[in-house]
Amino acid sequence: MDTIVPIMAAFWGLFAGVFILGAVGRWLYAIVNTVQTYQANAPGGRPQRTLLWTLPLVVVLHSGPWILAIAGYLSYYLLSRPHASWWLWFYVGASFAPVLMVAILVHARWRRKQLEAKRENVTHAA
Repeated sequence: MDTIVPIMAAFWGLFAGVFILGAVGRWLYAIVNTVQTYQANAPGGRPQRTLLWTLPLVVVLHSGPWILAIAGYLSYYLLSRPHASWWLWFYVGASFAPVLMVAILVHARWRRKQLEAKRENVTHAA
């Protein structure tokens, strides 16, 4: 019974870390998407304006910064007082979320390059 609690805490910490990191990543992507200048699809089309007037709305009203602020406050509140030892395992699991997400991203890009190389070999052979 004593070993299952830290394992479960680390698992739920990993889950929470992926959730928080995903929300913050979507928030940063929304900011980048708002600031970018888009090219029109029509040939000879002029670039569209940036949506800078929506930047304050994206920065404040998106769920990413609020989730980050709540997670930071709850972490401070929890760790500044005496707490159970399994909470440390929760944060160890949460700290592995970026490592897991980067590993998945690298693997997906490697796999995509493999498939593209395979497609090129098939089209050149014919």
